[in-house]
Amino acid sequence: MGSFVEFKVSAIHQGYARLRYVRLMANRQAGNLALRTIRLLEGVFLPLIHGPGSELTLPDFLIIGAQKSGTSSLAHWLSQKTDLNLSMIQVPWKRGLSPETHFFSDPMVRIKGLRWYSGLFSPGRINGEKTPEYLPRRTSLREIRQRCPEAKIIVMLRNPVSRAFSAYQHYLEDLPRSRDWDWLLPGHSFEANLWAEELTGFTMGLLARGRYAEQLEYLFSLFPKDQVKILVLERFRDDPRGSLKDLLAFLGGKPNDHDFEFLHRNRGSYTSQLAEDTRRKLEDYYRPFNQRLFNLLGYSIPEWESQK
Repeated sequence: MGSFVEFKVSAIHQGYARLRYVRLMANRQAGNLALRTIRLLEGVFLPLIHGPGSELTLPDFLIIGAQKSGTSSLAHWLSQKTDLNLSMIQVPWKRGLSPETHFFSDPMVRIKGLRWYSGLFSPGRINGEKTPEYLPRRTSLREIRQRCPEAKIIVMLRNPVSRAFSAYQHYLEDLPRSRDWDWLLPGHSFEANLWAEELTGFTMGLLARGRYAEQLEYLFSLFPKDQVKILVLERFRDDPRGSLKDLLAFLGGKPNDHDFEFLHRNRGSYTSQLAEDTRRKLEDYYRPFNQRLFNLLGYSIPEWESQK
């Protein structure tokens, strides 16, 4: 497939993209090392501090992704069920509480320990959390499997073309805080960032997060398929009540016994439109990855065909 950028990109941008790539990959490797160290130390000292019989309340289900695929709305809808409990924490840069703990992906949160994490849940209820960052991070998925082997896993997928552009708009809207996030040319055009990923082969960027088959294949190597619920955002939007009722049955919750407030949460504002040429290139790029996903799931998703 041809480059997402037709014009000549300056050597300065090429060098900057490569430096960003090295920095982001180094940060990721350092973060993974920190997570492994924390888990190792916790495995040694937690039993000594709290005793071998110490009980922890860990999630019965986790919404693990995908990023910018409606997981915030889904968490809001589920939180309206009285028999369900989603973990909530105070996030410094947000007003109010957030259901995203990042416990299995962020060393600064993970260092708070399993005892702190357990305190976010309520014994006797169906407990869950939502962190879309887990899906593309294998270290996170492995620890979830280790700590919560019986947990049910929820994955919401979205047309990868729409997802990529939505993520870019979200990053752009949150400048300058998003400069530390997973994009290679902060503040530059969508196409320039796609080009930078092609240049470097970055595995956590706007393009890579939409290669769902790669992520689900690894997830299914850890969890049996009947323990994983795959949702499609476009279908959920068409029938939110029916989709939610089916999801509640999967989670073991009570039937839908009252009206839900089906409001969308965390919906971003777009400052530009996706260029048709870029859309076509992205559709070509994702076509083989989507087919691999459809083969894995056993069904196709026609709603993703040339969707705008």
